[in-house]
Amino acid sequence: MRCEYEGSHHNHACVMRRVLEMGLPTLPRGIRAICREEAELIAKQQIPVIWDRDIARDAELCCFRQHNFQEPPTSITSPGATLSNTLQASGIRGSKSESLLLVATKTITATPACCKFC
Repeated sequence: MRCEYEGSHHNHACVMRRVLEMGLPTLPRGIRAICREEAELIAKQQIPVIWDRDIARDAELCCFRQHNFQEPPTSITSPGATLSNTLQASGIRGSKSESLLLVATKTITATPACCKFC
């Protein structure tokens, strides 16, 4: 959610900030660390965050484990919410993969209440 990283507004660390600037709802997931700028933005805009430590403690938070996806979804459509575009997650502890990069290739429609956040 950084405005800029290593001199670029288009760095992977800035994707969520660009999404916020577009006025789209976000749900950052698997966040391991944030800088002061990001912490202030989260507090100011009251952005819900699913922290990496919470996923590691609660299997129900992690759709990938619960549904045993063979390929990670790139967008999830559920009643009242649509996540799309490029999503990225890295170093999700407690999952089968220690590093995961989601690439825009397909959409999965989730059934209601498949997990706490779908």
